[in-house]
Amino acid sequence: MRSLRGVFRLLEDFLRSSLLYGVSIFLLFTTVYSLVSSNSNQWTFFDSPSGQIVPLRPIANHQGKNTHPNSLLSQQTGNQVMTNGPLFVHPTNPRYFSDGSGQAIALTGSHTWCNFMDCGSSDPPSVFDYEGYLDFLEVNGHNFFRLWRAENARGGETGDNFWFDPMPYQRPGPGTALDGKPKFDLDLFNQAYFDRMRSHIIEAGQRGIYVSIMLFDGWSIESKMPNHDPWRGHPFNGSNNINGVNGDINGNGQGEDTHTLANPAVTALQEAYVRKVIDTVNDLDNVLYEISNESHGNATEWQYHMIDFIRQYEATKPKQHPIGMTVEYPGGNNDELFASAADWISLNGDINNPPVADGSKVILADTDHLCGICGNYQWVWKSFTRGENPLFMDPYDPSFTGRGAPPGYDPNNPNDVSLRLNMGYTHSYAERMNLAEMIPRGDLCSTQYCLANAVSSGAEYLVYLPQGGTIQVNLSAASGELLVEWLNPATGAVQAGPPVMGGAARSFTPPFSGDAVLYVYAPPTSTATPSPTSTSSATPTNTPTHTPTATGTLTHTPTPTATATGTLTHTPTPTATATGTLTHTPTSTRTPIITPSATVTGTLITPTSTATGTLTSTPSQTPVLTATVTATPVVCNTPTPTPSVTPVGGTPTSTPTGEPAPGYFLFLPVVIYDLPPDC
Repeated sequence: MRSLRGVFRLLEDFLRSSLLYGVSIFLLFTTVYSLVSSNSNQWTFFDSPSGQIVPLRPIANHQGKNTHPNSLLSQQTGNQVMTNGPLFVHPTNPRYFSDGSGQAIALTGSHTWCNFMDCGSSDPPSVFDYEGYLDFLEVNGHNFFRLWRAENARGGETGDNFWFDPMPYQRPGPGTALDGKPKFDLDLFNQAYFDRMRSHIIEAGQRGIYVSIMLFDGWSIESKMPNHDPWRGHPFNGSNNINGVNGDINGNGQGEDTHTLANPAVTALQEAYVRKVIDTVNDLDNVLYEISNESHGNATEWQYHMIDFIRQYEATKPKQHPIGMTVEYPGGNNDELFASAADWISLNGDINNPPVADGSKVILADTDHLCGICGNYQWVWKSFTRGENPLFMDPYDPSFTGRGAPPGYDPNNPNDVSLRLNMGYTHSYAERMNLAEMIPRGDLCSTQYCLANAVSSGAEYLVYLPQGGTIQVNLSAASGELLVEWLNPATGAVQAGPPVMGGAARSFTPPFSGDAVLYVYAPPTSTATPSPTSTSSATPTNTPTHTPTATGTLTHTPTPTATATGTLTHTPTPTATATGTLTHTPTSTRTPIITPSATVTGTLITPTSTATGTLTSTPSQTPVLTATVTATPVVCNTPTPTPSVTPVGGTPTSTPTGEPAPGYFLFLPVVIYDLPPDC
């Protein structure tokens, strides 16, 4: 009996030590994993088309909305994760795009030169902070950017010592190219290049951002300024490839011939590249194509050919995406853009007097083609109220001097900060208005900058006052009472004005000095029943790469009847304040901006801002993490274990704007033997 007791005692000690040790390690691992996962804000998934592990950002919250920290931006519905199919030209208002939702979609955003291929004055160039760039776009309320490509491996606008990486072709040699590296094999694609393209677009789509893929670049084939010689680093330069391809047919030491149809071998290589791009991204919804950035004035027929080629090849694929043509430089002619088969175009012209979009093409008005490194927020509103979709070629990073950034550029200069924010403000109004019915109506207002849906019921007018002062708006088509809202574009502050009656021309004067945006709209007719309201608190933290300046405290009271109130204090870098009151409920089918419903308490981690306050959210689960280990005694002569199974349930810490990360439930069987001392 004593021998048996000793055996059981040894067994008891072994089981206690090993089992409790294992349980402790397991619980420690799961706790650390949940904390790391939630705080890093980074998940991955296996992307079967590319065979890559791709970062997965959780959507902003349970309604796919983001809370922007900058005054007016804090009210907008936010970028939606793409679930409605690719864009296509809106059937009744072709100034804008649409998708499977039927809503009209306006595009706006900042684009910068190194957002796809790393570029810089070192070899290899430093890696571009793409996540930080997406954070930057989200903070500013943008929903679009151009994904830049350089065709050459070496040679910037200020000299030869500027590099681009990765390239679409492998470089196995034999032989050495002009940049001192092995020559290109134009029959061998570099899969890492296309994997990066796909993952970048997926990550943007996770944030509700559309991406236009730049297929070719006119600044990569010929000199367009002193000390600029990109052709030396181009794969189609006869000295740089093993395939015998020479893109310089006329022998002038430049590659402008490659953007013509003069060399069938080059055209075939370009078509193969386009097919590879389409094969890489065709299943993604947030894709647009741009044939080329500022090819020379004789490239028109080549661009037309590429538009037709893309359309024909995508017709054999599950999805079709919009195709764009941007104005040529030098020698660009806007008439050639309107005559093209492109879905969208970017014009040259006078930035101070944008053309009125007539609906023959979707116009993405880009400072790149209007004046280069230029623009201000006043242009943004002039462009938007004339039916265009404003884009900003953003220097963004002062290290990009070899690609376009002015020497000594400060990304937080007040002009560019306000320009970016006001693009986000236009996006906010585009989301709130019945954009499908809004057309440029300069004849209805004395400033001639007016988008309007001038109808008896559901009328809306969005008017820009470049000089402030008193404005006349013809409301004759509208009937009944109309609500009035003022936006101060210099500060982002929103302020309600006294209602007016339709049926006649009315005068309006902003309640502040300087330029102003006036929004006059019919009261909403729909109602909503609010869910029970409760509050949660959270403290998001992070430091963005470039934080725009905004000032503001904004109180918003939506109508329908669902009402939520809260105080949000945000401190971007740098900071300021604005105050305002906004009352509005969209007349479209979109979800009201604030829909209080349930309670969540937790810590929010966000890559864009630092905020404290009282928030209202509707999480799908309440964060909880519990674990219980139970010991069940057994008698000496019945050594049968009794397991105690206790669920361990919970969710990782909330994601940046209130959405609980995907929940998990783990059933942990815990078995403990407990032998009485006298066994």
